Amino acid sequence: MKNFLFALPSILLIGFANAILKWRSTSLSQQGIEIFSSKVLQFIFDPFIFCGAIATIASVCWWLKIVPFVPVSVVYPIIQGGAIVLTLVLASVLLYESLSLLQLIGVFLIVVGIVFLAYAT
Repeated sequence: MKNFLFALPSILLIGFANAILKWRSTSLSQQGIEIFSSKVLQFIFDPFIFCGAIATIASVCWWLKIVPFVPVSVVYPIIQGGAIVLTLVLASVLLYESLSLLQLIGVFLIVVGIVFLAYAT
C-alpha cells in the first residue's frame, strides 16, 4: 500500500494533465490554434495548456524525488497503469468519450494488476 501512496501524486497529475490537455487542445483546434501552426505561441501560453504542461513536469519531478526510495519495478507500473485508468475515467466522465466493453474489461484488469502490485511488497 505504501508503494501506491508514493505513486498517487504522479497518477493524479498525469491523469488530470491528460484530460485538461485533450479538452483544451480540442477547443483551441476548433479556433485554428494548434501547436504546429502560425499561432503556436497562443497555443503554448494558453493557461489551460500551460497548467497541463506544468502538471506533467510536476509529475516527472515527483518521480525523480521518489525513485531512490521505491522499488521501480513496482511503483512505475502502478503509476503508468493508474494514469491510464484515471485518464480513461476522466475522458469518459468529463469529455463524454464512450467506453466499449473491451475497454472496461481492460480497465478492470489494470486495476487488478495495480492492486496486486501495491500489496505484493
